Amino acid sequence: MNWFVAKIVFRIISGDGNHHAQFDEQLRLVSASDEHHAFEKATIMGLNNQDSFLNDQPQPVKWEFIDVAEIHPLNDLTDGTEW
Repeated sequence: MNWFVAKIVFRIISGDGNHHAQFDEQLRLVSASDEHHAFEKATIMGLNNQDSFLNDQPQPVKWEFIDVAEIHPLNDLTDGTEW
């Protein structure tokens, strides 16, 4: 197995959605045999982490999975490495 870092993107929709678009980008570690499988696993993570709840207003808030924006192999773990 190999390690990858995946950037998973969510859109955050509050109330009726009549506001500036808000997004959340999360970096997740993924263990997979290759980049294709890492992308599949990251997609499943994103889908499983979608959520809906009421905020303190109370208005509905929805975290909607958008996509896996990036996948990077972690071949060399060196302090300060930039992708």
